[in-house]
Amino acid sequence: MKDYYKILEVSPDATDDAIKKSFRKLAKKFHPDTNGGDPKAVARFQEINEAYSVLGEADKRKAYDDERAGKKAGQGFGGAQQQGKSGTGSKAPRGTFTGFNASNFKMNFDDMMFGELNKEKEKKAKAEGNPADVSSQFASFFGFKPR
Repeated sequence: MKDYYKILEVSPDATDDAIKKSFRKLAKKFHPDTNGGDPKAVARFQEINEAYSVLGEADKRKAYDDERAGKKAGQGFGGAQQQGKSGTGSKAPRGTFTGFNASNFKMNFDDMMFGELNKEKEKKAKAEGNPADVSSQFASFFGFKPR
Protein backbone atom coordinates (compact mmCIF):
# COMPACT_ATOMS: atom_id res chain seq x y z
CA MET A 1 0.00 0.00 0.00
CA LYS A 2 1.33 3.43 -0.93
CA ASP A 3 1.93 5.84 1.91
CA TYR A 4 0.03 8.90 0.69
CA TYR A 5 1.09 10.92 3.72
CA LYS A 6 4.74 10.32 2.89
CA ILE A 7 4.11 11.18 -0.77
CA LEU A 8 2.58 14.54 0.25
CA GLU A 9 5.27 15.04 2.90
CA VAL A 10 2.79 15.46 5.77
CA SER A 11 2.12 13.55 8.97
CA PRO A 12 -0.97 11.34 9.35
CA ASP A 13 -2.43 13.84 11.81
CA ALA A 14 -2.02 16.78 9.40
CA THR A 15 -4.96 19.14 8.98
CA ASP A 16 -6.87 19.43 5.71
CA ASP A 17 -5.26 22.83 5.15
CA ALA A 18 -1.75 21.44 5.68
CA ILE A 19 -2.45 18.64 3.20
CA LYS A 20 -3.81 21.09 0.63
CA LYS A 21 -0.85 23.44 1.11
CA SER A 22 1.66 20.62 0.70
CA PHE A 23 -0.18 19.32 -2.37
CA ARG A 24 -0.08 22.73 -4.03
CA LYS A 25 3.62 23.18 -3.26
CA LEU A 26 4.55 19.73 -4.58
CA ALA A 27 2.23 19.93 -7.61
CA LYS A 28 3.82 23.21 -8.61
CA LYS A 29 7.33 21.83 -8.07
CA PHE A 30 6.77 18.63 -10.09
CA HIS A 31 4.32 19.91 -12.72
CA PRO A 32 5.38 18.63 -16.18
CA ASP A 33 5.30 22.16 -17.61
CA THR A 34 7.89 23.36 -15.10
CA ASN A 35 10.13 20.32 -15.59
CA GLY A 36 10.29 20.10 -19.36
CA GLY A 37 8.30 16.87 -19.44
CA ASP A 38 10.91 14.97 -17.40
CA PRO A 39 9.47 11.43 -17.02
CA LYS A 40 10.51 11.24 -13.34
CA ALA A 41 8.78 14.53 -12.60
CA VAL A 42 5.66 13.40 -14.50
CA ALA A 43 5.54 10.16 -12.49
CA ARG A 44 6.01 12.07 -9.22
CA PHE A 45 3.33 14.58 -10.25
CA GLN A 46 0.87 11.75 -10.93
CA GLU A 47 1.73 10.13 -7.61
CA ILE A 48 1.14 13.45 -5.80
CA ASN A 49 -2.24 13.85 -7.49
CA GLU A 50 -3.26 10.31 -6.62
CA ALA A 51 -2.34 10.91 -2.98
CA TYR A 52 -4.29 14.17 -2.86
CA SER A 53 -7.31 12.62 -4.54
CA VAL A 54 -7.55 10.36 -1.47
CA LEU A 55 -6.33 12.59 1.35
CA GLY A 56 -8.11 15.67 0.02
CA GLU A 57 -11.58 14.17 0.53
CA ALA A 58 -12.73 13.39 4.07
CA ASP A 59 -14.55 10.13 3.29
CA LYS A 60 -11.72 8.72 1.15
CA ARG A 61 -9.17 9.80 3.75
CA LYS A 62 -11.11 8.02 6.51
CA ALA A 63 -11.32 4.83 4.44
CA TYR A 64 -7.59 5.06 3.70
CA ASP A 65 -6.75 5.65 7.37
CA ASP A 66 -8.92 2.69 8.36
CA GLU A 67 -7.12 0.50 5.84
CA ARG A 68 -3.73 1.67 7.12
CA ALA A 69 -4.80 0.83 10.66
CA GLY A 70 -5.88 -2.64 9.57
CA LYS A 71 -9.54 -2.11 10.48
CA LYS A 72 -10.67 -3.58 7.17
CA ALA A 73 -8.52 -6.68 7.06
CA GLY A 74 -8.70 -8.61 3.81
CA GLN A 75 -10.28 -5.84 1.78
CA GLY A 76 -8.27 -3.64 -0.60
CA PHE A 77 -8.57 0.10 -0.31
CA GLY A 78 -11.74 1.22 -2.05
CA GLY A 79 -13.28 -2.27 -1.94
CA ALA A 80 -13.62 -2.14 -5.70
CA GLN A 81 -14.65 -4.97 -7.95
CA GLN A 82 -12.52 -5.69 -11.00
CA GLN A 83 -13.64 -7.66 -14.00
CA GLY A 84 -11.50 -10.69 -14.68
CA LYS A 85 -11.03 -12.34 -18.09
CA SER A 86 -13.88 -14.69 -17.34
CA GLY A 87 -16.18 -11.71 -16.77
CA THR A 88 -16.77 -12.50 -13.11
CA GLY A 89 -16.11 -9.83 -10.54
CA SER A 90 -13.28 -10.29 -8.11
CA LYS A 91 -11.94 -8.16 -5.29
CA ALA A 92 -9.13 -5.76 -6.11
CA PRO A 93 -5.74 -6.87 -4.78
CA ARG A 94 -5.02 -5.68 -1.26
CA GLY A 95 -3.68 -2.13 -1.26
CA THR A 96 -5.00 -1.32 -4.73
CA PHE A 97 -6.67 2.06 -5.06
CA THR A 98 -9.21 2.09 -7.85
CA GLY A 99 -11.17 5.25 -7.03
CA PHE A 100 -9.06 7.81 -8.99
CA ASN A 101 -10.80 9.27 -12.00
CA ALA A 102 -8.47 11.33 -14.19
CA SER A 103 -11.25 12.51 -16.52
CA ASN A 104 -11.96 15.58 -14.42
CA PHE A 105 -8.45 16.05 -13.05
CA LYS A 106 -7.53 19.14 -15.08
CA MET A 107 -10.71 20.92 -14.02
CA ASN A 108 -10.12 20.03 -10.36
CA PHE A 109 -6.42 20.93 -10.53
CA ASP A 110 -7.08 24.30 -12.15
CA ASP A 111 -9.79 25.06 -9.62
CA MET A 112 -7.57 24.10 -6.68
CA MET A 113 -4.53 25.98 -7.96
CA PHE A 114 -6.07 28.96 -9.70
CA GLY A 115 -9.71 29.02 -8.60
CA GLU A 116 -9.66 32.43 -6.95
CA LEU A 117 -7.69 33.96 -9.82
CA ASN A 118 -10.17 32.64 -12.38
CA LYS A 119 -13.12 33.95 -10.37
CA GLU A 120 -11.53 37.41 -10.18
CA LYS A 121 -10.84 37.41 -13.93
CA GLU A 122 -14.42 36.39 -14.69
CA LYS A 123 -15.81 39.19 -12.48
CA LYS A 124 -13.51 41.74 -14.10
CA ALA A 125 -14.43 40.59 -17.63
CA LYS A 126 -18.17 40.83 -16.83
CA ALA A 127 -17.73 44.32 -15.40
CA GLU A 128 -15.73 45.52 -18.40
CA GLY A 129 -17.95 43.97 -21.05
CA ASN A 130 -16.68 41.70 -23.79
CA PRO A 131 -12.94 41.11 -23.20
CA ALA A 132 -12.49 40.18 -26.88
CA ASP A 133 -13.94 43.50 -28.07
CA VAL A 134 -11.00 45.52 -29.37
CA SER A 135 -13.05 48.04 -31.35
CA SER A 136 -12.00 50.97 -29.15
CA GLN A 137 -8.29 50.13 -29.60
CA PHE A 138 -8.84 49.65 -33.32
CA ALA A 139 -10.70 52.96 -33.57
CA SER A 140 -8.04 54.91 -31.66
CA PHE A 141 -5.26 53.43 -33.78
CA PHE A 142 -6.94 54.13 -37.13
CA GLY A 143 -8.61 57.36 -35.98
CA PHE A 144 -12.32 56.69 -36.44
CA LYS A 145 -15.25 55.93 -34.20
CA PRO A 146 -16.70 52.40 -33.90
CA ARG A 147 -20.35 51.89 -34.88
